[in-house]
Amino acid sequence: MVSGRLFSCRAVPVGSQRRDVAKYPCSCGSVGGIYSILGYFSHMGAGSITSNVKSDKKNVIVRDGSEKVETGIKKYGAMIGDYVEVGCNAVCNPGTVIGRHSNVYPTSCVRGVVPADSIWKDNGEIIHKEDRD
Repeated sequence: MVSGRLFSCRAVPVGSQRRDVAKYPCSCGSVGGIYSILGYFSHMGAGSITSNVKSDKKNVIVRDGSEKVETGIKKYGAMIGDYVEVGCNAVCNPGTVIGRHSNVYPTSCVRGVVPADSIWKDNGEIIHKEDRD
């Protein structure tokens, strides 16, 4: 589904009771409890949210185009890779995966998979950073 190295071994579950969190620097807005993972030096702008429960309370499915991965659980937030920048007031829906070195525009509503080295624009358009002008 997602090829390449999305996360480093330094990723730490948000809300964990680890005392060595200083080794895992990240900055986050409102993150869905221990059900989301933020990568190394990831940053979530003010007011950004990772939702971890679907409104219909069914199991979360991670979707990448036509491919679906069943998680088998009802609470599953977002997986946000290393060095990702999520803009202010953006919402990452349950099952969102954002690849390393990607950016999300402010006030976006993100779902599915954002490939590494990409930009999710506010209208859902995804561009690869090398393809931009």
